[in-house]
Amino acid sequence: MELDDLFIERHLSREVYEYRHEVLQAIAVKQLVKEKVEVRAGQSISFIIINSENRFSKNRVLAAELVDERTLYDVDRYLKLLFSSAATILAPFGYTASDLKRATNLL
Repeated sequence: MELDDLFIERHLSREVYEYRHEVLQAIAVKQLVKEKVEVRAGQSISFIIINSENRFSKNRVLAAELVDERTLYDVDRYLKLLFSSAATILAPFGYTASDLKRATNLL
């Protein structure tokens, strides 16, 4: 799998300085600003989750422009996203994210 396949794209609803919480897109935007990339509200940015549980928010994601061949991603977080998405699709058939996790023995 290519890292490009794991990029999450988010539309920026605010200017960089208006983000009050450390949501994933805000962290990525701050990384870009630090690298002197101009980012404005209304744009879309992409990032990859590298360590969603890291105590330092700046180490949770990495803006797509900063990803290289050494970048590692948070496998567990991506699996949780996968199970959640699949459960949404399969909910009419009675499946939950927990059912899917148990069926695959992955988490």
